[in-house]
Amino acid sequence: PGVEKGNVVDVPDVLKGREFGAKIVVASRGFVGAEIALFLSAKGKSVVLLEASEDIAADIGPMNRMRLKEALKRNNVDTRCGAELLGVAEKRVTVRDGGGQYELEMDAVVLALGATSRQSLLRELEGKVEQVLGIGDCVEPRNMIEAIHEGYGVALKL
Repeated sequence: PGVEKGNVVDVPDVLKGREFGAKIVVASRGFVGAEIALFLSAKGKSVVLLEASEDIAADIGPMNRMRLKEALKRNNVDTRCGAELLGVAEKRVTVRDGGGQYELEMDAVVLALGATSRQSLLRELEGKVEQVLGIGDCVEPRNMIEAIHEGYGVALKL
């Protein structure tokens, strides 16, 4: 509840430079949330990272995860694993984790909870050109390594 509010944004909004206050809560399910929390803290924001998993950035390799955790700590990002965002109000969020249910004050919430594929362009091109092959997030949201691997496979078919 509350994600339709004006103080709830997604990762592209952040990367486009949208401004939304000093106290930020990032709701995350993977490395993108951790990276955007780090990005915001480097811009001087006070950031609380609510990671749904039991570990930060569990979807990347151990060396990269270790470096990311060190950077989050060095930049004073308050990380809370196993945390679930229950609701968003005007200046607070409701959270549940291993310690129970509580509220946090914030100016904005960044949702980094995953992506969905968009295949509209792929479908639009089908039948208009000889061959259409999709790779990366248009097939299914995943990581860059998988997209590069798919791109390589498609290039071999050309």
